[in-house]
Amino acid sequence: MFGIGTVIVGSWLSEGTKHYHHVLRKLQTLGVDPIGFGLRYRATHYEREKDWERWKAIYPRLDWQIKVNIDLVGSGGIK
Repeated sequence: MFGIGTVIVGSWLSEGTKHYHHVLRKLQTLGVDPIGFGLRYRATHYEREKDWERWKAIYPRLDWQIKVNIDLVGSGGIK
């Protein structure tokens, strides 16, 4: 049964990665940043207004590297 569970979790990881990549691309396409990546950028690049303008140019072209982790807390039967 360990092998079957591994396959299922592997599938979840793959699907989760695809899902989050799609969501982030959609946010970029819409030009919105509800997660706050821009705030993080601005907090570390606070020198000039030019840095913020640079972020606005960079954000639509970002390439995401996504890593999904799944921690199974428990398992059991379903009633």
